[in-house]
Amino acid sequence: MKRTKNIRKKIRKKRQKKKDKQEGPKKPVEPDNRTILERIKNRKRKGPLYMPFIDSTIYSMDEIEKITRNIEKSMADMIVLGGILNVETNYFNRVIKKIKEITHLPIVILPSNAGMISRHADAIFFISLLNSRNPYWITGSQALSAPSVYASGIEVIPTSYLVVEPGGTSSWVGDANPLPRDKLEIVKAYAVYSELSGKEMICLDTGMVNSRIPEKIIKTVKENTDIPLAFYGGVRTLKDISKLASAGADVIITSTVIQKHKKGRRLRHLITMRKKRK
Repeated sequence: MKRTKNIRKKIRKKRQKKKDKQEGPKKPVEPDNRTILERIKNRKRKGPLYMPFIDSTIYSMDEIEKITRNIEKSMADMIVLGGILNVETNYFNRVIKKIKEITHLPIVILPSNAGMISRHADAIFFISLLNSRNPYWITGSQALSAPSVYASGIEVIPTSYLVVEPGGTSSWVGDANPLPRDKLEIVKAYAVYSELSGKEMICLDTGMVNSRIPEKIIKTVKENTDIPLAFYGGVRTLKDISKLASAGADVIITSTVIQKHKKGRRLRHLITMRKKRK
């Protein structure tokens, strides 16, 4: 069994080499000197940015490599890296270095704890889980990680993280009181507070694979704020992506598609199809 697996691996490598030879050398990518936040704001008028999320705590290095290669072949704009669980710093650095060997796409960290920081990334969504019941997730973790984030020298994007019903894993981990879908005045209050308190972005998370896209909530946030809005949670189909784009999301973060299709082909298809429809 092991021998057969190794033979298949060698065949795949030979095919990849042959394909690379036929395609010829890749054209050098022109550097984009704008900050990550500037790129996000600039794209607000041209449709949403697509940022696949790679969970560094549930995939092996081989799986991360395969996923990254497929993301590179898609029309994704950036990569978001994070994880549900804690991760050892040296391993997290190795993951980022491996991704950067494969793709030129910027890497933005979406941390789940105070230690998920790396100077090798391009930016970090410095999140505050505003509707958490636990002050640790609102200011405590941020204060503890601030010296390390500052020392890393990477771009910092202050981000308001809001968990929407049903909440799922994000609600459980962050002890959140999910925003109710039928109480838009509460959503408006949190969104406006986010902007007034100096946040540069808002990220909505439903936390569940099978949850409906909260179009009314997205529209409420967009109608009452002038900062970019990212959406994360349960994006599975082209219809989901179209709904998010129509509702006004500036950034679409996808992870469900990757979890169900680790090779990333489905993700590549969805992003490419959506962008071709513009």
